[in-house]
Amino acid sequence: MSTPDLPDPLRRRLLAGGGALVAGLSLAPLLRAAQPGPQVPGADAAEVDTWLAIHADNTATLYIGFAELGQGATTALLQVAAEELDLDMEQIRAAPLDTQRSPNQGGTYSSASVQRGRPQAAQAAAHARAKLLELAAAGPGAPAGGPAGEGGRERVQNRR
Repeated sequence: MSTPDLPDPLRRRLLAGGGALVAGLSLAPLLRAAQPGPQVPGADAAEVDTWLAIHADNTATLYIGFAELGQGATTALLQVAAEELDLDMEQIRAAPLDTQRSPNQGGTYSSASVQRGRPQAAQAAAHARAKLLELAAAGPGAPAGGPAGEGGRERVQNRR
């Protein structure tokens, strides 16, 4: 009876080590792509207009870098931005995902889209609202206390 040929233990260790190295190298592009923030030329995560547009008709558009795959990420992020802007949900919409315009927020999977996108949407919307309030407070007839807002409309109360 002959014994079966078993792989050389040195070869086995080499293959196991090389396999780990290959797997590690193949994950590198995915890890880079998963980093949140815009990677499109001209897009700057620090600029509010990368994330949000406020329109003259009292509506807003949120630019989201995630694809909607049925998890409700778009609705959740719209709710976050609407709350910060003091808008009704009918007054805010998501722009269609466009890799030339939308910020690159990484991959779309499980609840990570909301987890990673919520702070960005909230910060952009809060910053936009603060700027709108600042502009309204500097307007003619603005009271010392500043404007009062409701439903996305900022009103300047007359002192009379």
